[in-house]
Amino acid sequence: MLGTSGAVIMTVALLIFSYNLFTSLRKGAVAGRDPWDAATLEWMTDSPPKVHNFDFTPIVLSERPLWDHKYNEGMQIVAPDEPEEFHMPSYSWKPLFAAGFVLLMNVGLLLNTFHPGNYLWTIAALSVVGLVTSVWFWVSEPV
Repeated sequence: MLGTSGAVIMTVALLIFSYNLFTSLRKGAVAGRDPWDAATLEWMTDSPPKVHNFDFTPIVLSERPLWDHKYNEGMQIVAPDEPEEFHMPSYSWKPLFAAGFVLLMNVGLLLNTFHPGNYLWTIAALSVVGLVTSVWFWVSEPV
């Protein structure tokens, strides 16, 4: 009986959530840059944000820089006269390969039992070599 009532409560909550989600998607207002009047810098970027978030590196003088920018005199975040040059990493498959080698290494280490005839440690060792190699190629990409 207790399990059934819990399932009914969860079903009602899921229906309410689904109604709210679909109503908001169809009729909801588009949120702007800072819909909650927040205090931190991530709410100063465009929505959706650019790849590099800011066109300049903001100088942070407190733990709530956006709040100070909006409400305190002399604490505004000012863009420099000359634009900064950003080095954005190129799109690459090498981080995905590195993550795959980490997964294989963990599988090899977790399933290894060190019994004779069990060669899962070789998967872990080869994965370490693959991880080091993929990270080396990833960091040595031309700028």
